[in-house]
Amino acid sequence: MRRNKLMVGAAVALTVAGVSLAGAGAASAEDASDFLYDVRTNGRIAGPDAQLVALGNQVCAASGQGESAAQTVNAIYSSTQLRSPADAQFIYDSALLFLC
Repeated sequence: MRRNKLMVGAAVALTVAGVSLAGAGAASAEDASDFLYDVRTNGRIAGPDAQLVALGNQVCAASGQGESAAQTVNAIYSSTQLRSPADAQFIYDSALLFLC
């Protein structure tokens, strides 16, 4: 099976639609084991823990600010090298379940 590779360079600390990734209550890689397991095992998405968790925290921050799912998924997809928008949607859904 082909695994997706997540390549997020220095853009991990980016802001999306004015929502900062660094926020109170943001999950650390150590606190996000279920999220990471889901993304890697069920979503078949690879990448460093810190970068995957940063994307998950981005979802939580955007959701808290009232951004639509479509906006957030598009922002994740356009700021990474995921294979498809479906992978960004998987990260979004998993973050809502396990991090937010």
